[in-house]
Amino acid sequence: MGTLTKTTSPSTVEVQSVIAALEELHTKMTILTPLSEEQRGELRGSRLGPRNWRVLQGRVEAARKHRDLLPPAFDLRKFERDVELTDGLLGCLAKLDQLRAEVNDTVLSVGSRALQAGAVAYGHIKVAVSAKDQLHRKVDTLAARSGRSRNAKPAPAPSASDVAPAEGPESPPKNKTPQVTSGPAPAQPTVAPKQDAA
Repeated sequence: MGTLTKTTSPSTVEVQSVIAALEELHTKMTILTPLSEEQRGELRGSRLGPRNWRVLQGRVEAARKHRDLLPPAFDLRKFERDVELTDGLLGCLAKLDQLRAEVNDTVLSVGSRALQAGAVAYGHIKVAVSAKDQLHRKVDTLAARSGRSRNAKPAPAPSASDVAPAEGPESPPKNKTPQVTSGPAPAQPTVAPKQDAA
């Protein structure tokens, strides 16, 4: 891609001055004939292209040379004026097309710089906002944790219904059956037999 030879940019004041001059010129162009959409559609088949323009030029020359062959009601002078006016309008349109192309090129050049600058600015803002949001989230997290530790409520004391009654040392435990331990049977005393006297 070639480099731009013109580095200066037009100022807004210059652009507004050009617009004002164009508007003033527009008011002086009384030769213009604006058409409605319907009228433009009706004349669409009579569009004057390069080929038709060459044919028209040849026909006006033929009419000049053979005017004696034209009917008396044919206005040759009006025909010639319309062809001359068409030629002048085509020249005006060519200048306007050139002006429009140059304005479009300027818009493309200045707009491209604006888009690049906008992308750079957006990138910096996006990074800064992302970092700021992360910092805010971190601070909010720390604040939430600190709030929970400061505002923690003590655990409620157990009610009387939740505490089992204490058992005294002399009272046997309730609902408990005594346990019998099995062991060896006690030994029976032995009696020695009596001896008869001699």
